Amino acid sequence: MSHAEAKCNVLARLLEVVAETLEIDVQNASANFLALGGDSLSAIIVAETLQDEGISLKVEDLFSALPLDHVASLVEVRHNA
Repeated sequence: MSHAEAKCNVLARLLEVVAETLEIDVQNASANFLALGGDSLSAIIVAETLQDEGISLKVEDLFSALPLDHVASLVEVRHNA
């Protein structure tokens, strides 16, 4: 799997888990978690779900106010470090 494919997979899964957790339809990868209605409990759920799948997302990543596509990039950088 190429780096671009891995990034797309992380972003796709992040968007899926955020949508499932917040019970919303997430169409825009440039939205940030808090603006979508995320809070501390939902951030923990998202992070733990992805960590269980081997994706090294931290709760702090979701509170960074970065768009979700940038959060996915942070996870990829951390994974490749």
